[in-house]
Amino acid sequence: MSKSIVELVDNLPADNITVKVLKALDFAIPGEWENFVGFDNAITKITGETEPEKIEQIRNKAIELYDDKKNGYQTAIWLYQTLDSTDKAIGAAALADKIGDTLSFIPFLKQLTPKADSLQSIDLKVNDPRL
Repeated sequence: MSKSIVELVDNLPADNITVKVLKALDFAIPGEWENFVGFDNAITKITGETEPEKIEQIRNKAIELYDDKKNGYQTAIWLYQTLDSTDKAIGAAALADKIGDTLSFIPFLKQLTPKADSLQSIDLKVNDPRL
């Protein structure tokens, strides 16, 4: 794994589509979600701890647990990132298919991209292996 857990949490988006949707849901059901960014900020929000020494201890323990491969945290992150990348690629291919349907003056695009319905089936299967 190339990135540490601290780096991954520090780089979580503060404002993207997912954050906007969760904010909208929080508007409907207030108090259920809060977007906090940054590893130390997450420690403070989750544990309520404000002492820098305690935050450092919790940070070090989290790094130790994440770095221990037998816990499976790195594998879980890799799996999530792989599915997320696959999902984005499927979305791009579906968009290309729809553009090919709309722009008839690019006939080869329809031959290069799978049908959107097929892509949605693949996406569903990738994201829900129970199916």
